[in-house]
Amino acid sequence: MSGPRDGGTAARFCPFCGAPAVAGGGFCAGCGRPLLTTGATPEGPPAAPAPSPPVPAGRVSRGSGAVLIPLAVAALVGIAAFAGTTAALGGGPLGSQIGSDPPHIDLSTDGGGSLPVNPPATPGPTASTTPTVPVASPTAAEASPAPSPGTTPGPSATPSPTTPPTPSPTPSPTPTPDAATAWFTDDLAAVGYWPVGKQDLLTTVYGGGRFLVTARATNYPLYVWATLQGPGGTATLEATFRSSAPRTWYGLSVVDETGAPIVSALVDGTGAYALHADHTESLETRAQGHTDAFRPGRANRLELHLTTRQIVLYVNGINVAQANVSTAAARFGIAVQAEKDGARISVDDYRVWTAP
Repeated sequence: MSGPRDGGTAARFCPFCGAPAVAGGGFCAGCGRPLLTTGATPEGPPAAPAPSPPVPAGRVSRGSGAVLIPLAVAALVGIAAFAGTTAALGGGPLGSQIGSDPPHIDLSTDGGGSLPVNPPATPGPTASTTPTVPVASPTAAEASPAPSPGTTPGPSATPSPTTPPTPSPTPSPTPTPDAATAWFTDDLAAVGYWPVGKQDLLTTVYGGGRFLVTARATNYPLYVWATLQGPGGTATLEATFRSSAPRTWYGLSVVDETGAPIVSALVDGTGAYALHADHTESLETRAQGHTDAFRPGRANRLELHLTTRQIVLYVNGINVAQANVSTAAARFGIAVQAEKDGARISVDDYRVWTAP
């Protein structure tokens, strides 16, 4: 072996592997590299290490033993680390593991392991082990939500047919306004076509927008005639009456050109009715009875329809009686029959309709 160059001080440890230098040796006994003296600069690449002299059997050099023991321990640790890494990687070929990035081993605290080796500075998303199943995008029909209850369907929805409500039956109206022409109309609010003052067993007056008739007690009807002639032929008489006396009869009267018989249609305060043919010397009742169409204590509207052979009585729009009587409306008026003196009735209006 050669000594130190240029008389420099020999190094105590190898600057390459850290092994203690052998006194008087120019090369490291551990790595075989030349030992430089302190402050010396090596010229050119280091020379190849000189082969170590053979050690006699049964003898171990003190210097070489101190170097080999750390090397053996380091080799065992490296082999164990390599075997553990290979097992963690699934035992794949070594060639496929070398040169690739080390796998990221996630040892969470709930698994009892230590923290990951060389964790990244910013943890990325953890890969999911659940297999990805492709999901088909919904079609336009599937994507459209179904209409919730109570909402109006769109134009494509077909509305269910609805049955129109059946109108409730109404009483058949009297033919007077629709099938006839108003020939005479009097609201009786002022003096006009009716006589005023005392008459035979009667007194008449206008008051409160009505025509008032006060009668004495008789057993036959009394009549108040309008001051103008009637239309003649067939017609309809119509008037609204009021009375507070329950047993006082009142209603409509008509007579033809001969003056007899006088035909009258009467009701009383209880709802009883009667159709009379008055021949002056005798009173003939052609129809009588009771009707629920009458409203006691209230205004009641009476209608007397004349045809060529028949008369028909309506009370508040309801047909209640008819009789075979032939007459014509040459004159028209009001009929009253009272059981007691001083019975009073009032008439709100009076109309005469003629056939078209």
